[in-house]
Amino acid sequence: MPHYGGFWSYVHADDEADGNRVTELARDIKAQFEMLTAETLDLFLDHEEIAWGDDWRRSIDDALDKGRFLCAILTPRYFRSPECRKELHTFAMRATSLGVRELLLPLLYVDVRDIHSDNPEDTLIALVKTFQWEDWRDLRFCDRASGEYRRAVAHLAERLVIAGEQAEQVQVAPGGEAEPSEDRPGLLDHIANAEEAVPKLSQTIEALSKEIVLIGEIAEGTTRELERSADSRSTYVSRVLPMKRMADRLEDPAQRIWSLANEYTSELYEVDGGIRVIISLASSQIESDPELRDQLSVFCGAVLSFAQSAREGLGSAEKLKTALAPIEGLTRDLRPVIRLLQKAFNVLTEAISVSDDWVQLIENTGIDCGEYVRELG
Repeated sequence: MPHYGGFWSYVHADDEADGNRVTELARDIKAQFEMLTAETLDLFLDHEEIAWGDDWRRSIDDALDKGRFLCAILTPRYFRSPECRKELHTFAMRATSLGVRELLLPLLYVDVRDIHSDNPEDTLIALVKTFQWEDWRDLRFCDRASGEYRRAVAHLAERLVIAGEQAEQVQVAPGGEAEPSEDRPGLLDHIANAEEAVPKLSQTIEALSKEIVLIGEIAEGTTRELERSADSRSTYVSRVLPMKRMADRLEDPAQRIWSLANEYTSELYEVDGGIRVIISLASSQIESDPELRDQLSVFCGAVLSFAQSAREGLGSAEKLKTALAPIEGLTRDLRPVIRLLQKAFNVLTEAISVSDDWVQLIENTGIDCGEYVRELG
């Protein structure tokens, strides 16, 4: 019998707000799973227990190879957590590439409005919708001893048992990929796709950078306006008006940033799997075919340059997010636009971590890209 294990991905604040019902549900599923299989289930409830560190994809590859599942407890706070977003996205993409999508079980625990949209703006919500998620919005209020609750828990446990059995049938190649089929893209196909996609990503970064600069200029202008009116004779009205004007000025660029952030992450996710395949195969391909050495070195150098430009171009988003946070509560006019920007910046933080992972993977290969580091396209 295989060694069963799984990860419970959730926001601790949600568990506390619901009287620890989130972690109680995890333990109930564990007990039901073990009753169905007569096997021990190692269920990790805290990120600290997992000890994944910074090498997320390597750890998730190892988890998927061992047939471990991930249950994501979806709430509005879950999609605002950069850590949870990264965890869910990474697991979803790797499970898809390995053909073990059943190992991801999303639970809609608290209503997330965008998940009911045909075309969610948030690319991660759109990704979740492609998986078979379970609706737990009403069931979380049921008594744990009720038949309705117990049947629902048994159903989840059965899904995980079946998923584990299906995962056993998937053969994973040494490079961390499913065994190739005739219609699976080859190495050169992946390189061609990446060479086409990365310049478009760079253009989106440039557009985002311009909007982020504009947001900063609007904020600085409002600060100067407030400083000019900050005297003993100034009234609250004279202070509120600049904030209202700021909210009006921020509305259009905030919407553009939100749209561009989701466009960027969507483009990034499409090329992410291919780039990781190229990097993972680079060392062995160079050894077996020395003529590929220059092409792969150039490619990896281009990826390094792109990742650096992405961090430089989007890194200011995190600083701006921190700067805007204190003013969210100053006037109700600002709240919607600041919250939209915070959502966009969370998405961008998640995106930066993806290209940062490419850098780590390239460094792990030992390929010398020094003379080839340049922007692709």
